[in-house]
Amino acid sequence: IENLTGVKQVHGVTGPYDGVAYIEAKDIKELSQLVLSEMQNLDGVRDTTTCLVIG
Repeated sequence: IENLTGVKQVHGVTGPYDGVAYIEAKDIKELSQLVLSEMQNLDGVRDTTTCLVIG
């Protein structure tokens, strides 16, 4: 995940998720392309949840 374009940080976490990736994208279309076409196709990735920083 850390080698994907736009991914700035990746951290393992406790709780219901295995990790958090911080991604920078120019717009929602670019973000969607990365998550849907690249990240979700990686081996071991079963599901993703996207949360936007708005501040």
